[in-house]
Amino acid sequence: MHTLIGILTALGAIAIWVIRAVNAARAAAEVARTVNDLKNRKRRTGGANTYGDGTLETLNDPRVAAFGILHAIVNEDSVVTAEKINAIDENLMNILGIGPKEAEDLSSRAQDYLKQSSNLGAVTDRFANIIFNHCTPRERADFCAAMKTVINTGPDITDNAKSAVQKVQQRLT
Repeated sequence: MHTLIGILTALGAIAIWVIRAVNAARAAAEVARTVNDLKNRKRRTGGANTYGDGTLETLNDPRVAAFGILHAIVNEDSVVTAEKINAIDENLMNILGIGPKEAEDLSSRAQDYLKQSSNLGAVTDRFANIIFNHCTPRERADFCAAMKTVINTGPDITDNAKSAVQKVQQRLT
C-alpha cells in the first residue's frame, strides 16, 4: 500500500511539473509573438517613434499635434500654398530642434490623423489638448508664435480657420 501511495505521489508530482512546463512554454511563445508584433509594427511605420495606435483619440505625441494644428488650419483654405507648407516646416523645425527628415515624417503622420476627421474644431481641440498636457508654458508660447507666423504667411485664412486659431490660442495660454 505504501508503495502504491509513493508511486501515485511521484506521478502526481511529475504531472504538476509537466503542466507547469507546458504553461511556461505557452507564456514564452506569447512573449515571442508580442515581440514580433512590435518589430513588425516598427517596420510598418517606417521606423517611426509611434505613440498610440494610430487613431486620433489615442494620439499623445505633441510634435505630431503641433504639425496637425497648423496643417488643419492651412488645409481649411481652398488653396494650400507651398509658401504656407514651408512656413509650417521651418517654424516647427526651429521650435522642436528637428531636421527636415523628421519634420517630413511628423508632417506625414499629422496629415494621416487629419484624414480621420473633417471637423476642424474637433481636430484642433484634440491637438491643442495634447500640446497643453505635454508641453511647458514656454513651449506653448513658442508654438503660438509659430502659429501666428504661419497664418500671416501668404493669403489670408478663412473665418472658420481664424475661429479655430483663436480657440487654440485660448487653450494654450
